[in-house]
Amino acid sequence: MRRLLSQTWRTSLSRRISGVSSQGSSTLKSNQNIDDDFVLDGPSSISSSSSVFHSHPPQLGIVRDPVEQQIEQSRFGLPVETPRDGVAPPRDNSRALTTLDEINEKIAQYDAQREPNEQGAAQKSEFHEEAVEEMKSELPFDDEEFAETILKMEVEGALDETWQDKRRAHIEDVQEIVKILREMRVRDIAAIDVSQKTSSFDYIISGTCEGARHIHLASWAVSEADAKHRTTKNPRQKSDHLWEVVTVGRIVVNLMQDSYRTEVNLERKWAVTKSMDPLQFARAPVSEGRHSRAHGLWTLTINLQDLEDFEVDYCKDVLLAQR
Repeated sequence: MRRLLSQTWRTSLSRRISGVSSQGSSTLKSNQNIDDDFVLDGPSSISSSSSVFHSHPPQLGIVRDPVEQQIEQSRFGLPVETPRDGVAPPRDNSRALTTLDEINEKIAQYDAQREPNEQGAAQKSEFHEEAVEEMKSELPFDDEEFAETILKMEVEGALDETWQDKRRAHIEDVQEIVKILREMRVRDIAAIDVSQKTSSFDYIISGTCEGARHIHLASWAVSEADAKHRTTKNPRQKSDHLWEVVTVGRIVVNLMQDSYRTEVNLERKWAVTKSMDPLQFARAPVSEGRHSRAHGLWTLTINLQDLEDFEVDYCKDVLLAQR
């Protein structure tokens, strides 16, 4: 009886072991089939997958034409039609480039007319002094004394005589700003070139908005276009609901309501003003009266004094905040 029980127990145990082994082999085969569906995580597979990814980058729908490195760009990154090679073009009223040439030409003419003698260098220096004296007497100004005083102040450093040759704004940036204002529904857009009249900026752009909200939206659009170069947020003033100024480098954008624009009339003032160069005051005839001497150009620039006190302070803050 015991032998029969032990034999039956052994047969059942062997059957169980054979069943487990067969089940393990089947699961192993199934796992092998699963492994065939995956790619090994070796370095070769990673490199191949990365090469496939880089060969087909995702397309976001943004198409930009590549700009060549040799093409000069404006402040907004636009290609410039007339490259300057990093040098600002001289202004019409610039005197920093021609003064030395004219003096040297005058001195050369005097040296050619005079014959050399025994005194040598002393006589030559005397000729140079005569040339300089003649240059002083031939100053093309109505008030030569006042012009000489201004030139002396420039030589001593009291006045900046090189403001005419500073870096100028590009006309492409002006066109881009005008395009942005038109997209924002700004009316009566006017752009004035004042580079020959003042040293603070080169272009003034004026536009009419429908209200305070329209002014703020247009101002935000212009400032966002210059976000690459903008370092600080434009300061808000109490009069921003009527007039807001946005500076874009050497370009000033004036956004005003229609009634306030008619009252201020900045376009007329800048059109009437001939120049803000202090030396230009000596080119106008001098009028004497009421025990005082006044230049004729003063009557042209007096229109700028029609602004209210808070408007004058606002203009000063804008000019001082320029970069």
